[in-house]
Amino acid sequence: DRQLAPELHASGHRFDYDTEVLIIASRKGYRIESVPITTVYTDQVSKIHPVRDTIRFFKLMWRYRNISRSSSVDSEL
Repeated sequence: DRQLAPELHASGHRFDYDTEVLIIASRKGYRIESVPITTVYTDQVSKIHPVRDTIRFFKLMWRYRNISRSSSVDSEL
């Protein structure tokens, strides 16, 4: 939905972008659903960098984990 795009602003720029959008949407109370997709394999070289992209993913998860913890501490005060 194009109306949600400004509300779900994410800072990720590679394979962490969609994960960040899902985290933001979930925290804002949106229902998350899944849809089937067709996987298309080609002869192109993968753009995924396993080590670098995994590190980015864990940094993203750590950042939102810390935000969640600080928010819950603030709400208890």
